Amino acid sequence: MKALLLTLGILMGNTLSAAEAPKAEENVRTKQSSVEHGLRPKVLIAGNSNIRMNILERMEYYKVPGVSIAIVNDGRIEWIHGYGHITTDPKSASVDEHTLFQAGSISKPITAFGALILVQQGKISLDDDINLYLKRWKVPENEFTKKEKVTLRRLLSHTAGTSVHGFSGYSAQTPIPTVVDILEGKKPLVNSDPVRVMIKPETELKYSGGGTTIVQLLIEDITGEHFDVWMQNNVLKPLGMSESTFTQPLPPSYALHAAYGHYLNGVAVEGQWHIYPEMGAAGLWTTPKDLARFIVYIQSAFKDKQTQPLNHDYVKEMITRQKIGDKEIDSGLGLFLENHGADLVFSHDGQDEGFIARLSGYAFRGQGVVIMMNNDSAWPLLEEITNSVADTYHWRNKSSD
Repeated sequence: MKALLLTLGILMGNTLSAAEAPKAEENVRTKQSSVEHGLRPKVLIAGNSNIRMNILERMEYYKVPGVSIAIVNDGRIEWIHGYGHITTDPKSASVDEHTLFQAGSISKPITAFGALILVQQGKISLDDDINLYLKRWKVPENEFTKKEKVTLRRLLSHTAGTSVHGFSGYSAQTPIPTVVDILEGKKPLVNSDPVRVMIKPETELKYSGGGTTIVQLLIEDITGEHFDVWMQNNVLKPLGMSESTFTQPLPPSYALHAAYGHYLNGVAVEGQWHIYPEMGAAGLWTTPKDLARFIVYIQSAFKDKQTQPLNHDYVKEMITRQKIGDKEIDSGLGLFLENHGADLVFSHDGQDEGFIARLSGYAFRGQGVVIMMNNDSAWPLLEEITNSVADTYHWRNKSSD
């Protein structure tokens, strides 16, 4: 097949001399090519240990119309590139660094970041009963909340015991419920169950998109603003995530640059994509470049004591293992954690109807990756790309200490 056409997007952290710049650019091009041609499965079969695959060929194999990748290295965005198209039609727009994808559950760490800004401002405590702050709806009390209450810390670490794992969204042809309707599970308008406490808080790590939807309501009730508007002004803009939005339905100006969702074998999502009024849990539209900026901010703020909009102490809390009793779990606040010490990794995957994504960064090593694609069945391809990035950039083994 034809050689890959490489379009390099490099954000240089330091000014290079005229002699150094071409050499540095060539080095980045070499690494990008290595990623593109170095895809491999996680498990290698004996005798085929050197198998390496091409990204465009693997996209064709998995019927993935478009992929976009951003690489973080040495604490900066090193390159960004899009592959394929926004639909299965080869005449449709090509994916580039400005193409928007639905981030799915990667919305959650961005929402957590926003909630922690309110904690930093003294408007809410991480450890108070969340019902002290909610106005339009309260977490229903039951046998599980008699002694232990739902708190913001527990919601952000998935230890609040709340129900509803995830959401499937709504087509453009159906009425869109409010956040209170969703929390109540108001049928037939709402297609998910009511959000309730199902186990005693802080006794189990129980992933809950429903819990993050409570956080969405909390942010609105405390700020008096629509969630998407407040997040745009207080989180996305300050982080430099200028091409991102939580607004649902997606505004026309953003839709012009959006990829279309697809299922197994490239079957298109009806209406191009679903609408997610559960914005805090699943509603972010973004690019790998913008999410890479989030990775760089977390890495930088972890070292710098005076960062804004969220300072060092709360960024550190995001990537500190929370506890159930005396036992640490692999969840921070809004992010999941792997490894310990210098090899600490913070991450989150995401899936909406027709889309999947991955965000992963080393807390101390200045490395990371964001991968987004518009086929929600292509998890093996996501793994193959991740493996290629890890090989190219000599990532430390995730099982190492």
